[in-house]
Amino acid sequence: MFRPQKKLLLCEKEKQLELILSSHLEKLDAKIISSSNEQAIPVIAKEHKPDIILINIDNPLHLGHLLKIHPSLYYIPLFVFLEPGTEENEIQFLSNEIIHKPINEIKLIEKIKYYLSLEKSDPSQPLLSQTKEKWIEKKIKDSYIFEYVGNIKLDNIETLRSRIQDLLAIGRNDFVVNLINSQHIENVSASIFHNIREDIKTASGHLKILMQMSSFAEELSRSGIDIDEYVKKD
Repeated sequence: MFRPQKKLLLCEKEKQLELILSSHLEKLDAKIISSSNEQAIPVIAKEHKPDIILINIDNPLHLGHLLKIHPSLYYIPLFVFLEPGTEENEIQFLSNEIIHKPINEIKLIEKIKYYLSLEKSDPSQPLLSQTKEKWIEKKIKDSYIFEYVGNIKLDNIETLRSRIQDLLAIGRNDFVVNLINSQHIENVSASIFHNIREDIKTASGHLKILMQMSSFAEELSRSGIDIDEYVKKD
């Protein structure tokens, strides 16, 4: 059975990463597409539909956001390469893998092989291993980040509120809620988000919500909730 060749899209100013990967192409059974133009990477990604995007530039955060605002690119695994001592907070949330320099070549190739082995149900859909409908919780320094994948209901938001209340009780008060990949969010009452905001506000904390651009997002924003509308609906 014919299998299309895998594609790796690189963004780097120098050729360090490309030189490393070029020596392993036979093992990876992949093709390299490379550009040093950060602004062109989303365009190239939409055209070539790479299996992995690898960013090896000084300030990867902006490009990470550019890639995540496109629904068709959101699910492509993103590798980010960082110099020692670089701030990881937000880029860790955007990336699938952070690779610290100096690059461990063996570990890097193993990680790439793993992601290349993951099957996709459809190019426009998430990797099968990422489609479970549940909250994914991640702690980055002093912030707690929650992401929901799938159809979301009031019960799911109530579960989130309960978890945030538990964290507030032990002095944690900085939260990001990623609803970019949540479906039917408009069916959830805005009042539950207001309640969560008030819980956090009472504890002198901060809440930011990431979600698709919509009238619901605008409603929450007008009510004083910090909203980042990363994904525009086509």
